[in-house]
Amino acid sequence: FQVGRVFLAGDSCHRFPPSGGHGQNTGVQDVHNLAWKIAAVLRGWASPALLDSYEEERFPVARYNADQSARNNKQMAEIEAALGMQPASPWATLGEYRRAMESL
Repeated sequence: FQVGRVFLAGDSCHRFPPSGGHGQNTGVQDVHNLAWKIAAVLRGWASPALLDSYEEERFPVARYNADQSARNNKQMAEIEAALGMQPASPWATLGEYRRAMESL
C-alpha cells in the first residue's frame, strides 16, 4: 500500500464485489488510519517509521473485508437465483473469486 512517499487507500488498492458496502467502509478506514499517522509525523509527535505500519495494519483488514464481501455476493446471487431473478454467482468458492480478481 506504500511506495516511498506514496500511499494507496480505498479503491486504488482494493477490489470488492459491489455488495455489502465493504469497499467504501474499508477505504474510509484506510484513510483514517493513514491521516492520524501522517499528522503525528508532520507535527513531530512520531517518527516517520510509524508510517511503515500502515500496510501491516490495513492489509489483513482489507483481505478479510474482501473475503466477506465475496461471500455476501455469492449468497445474494444464490438467493436471487432461487427466486428466479438471475443465475447464481459464477464463483463456486472464495478461491475462485480471488483468482478471478487477481487476474484483472
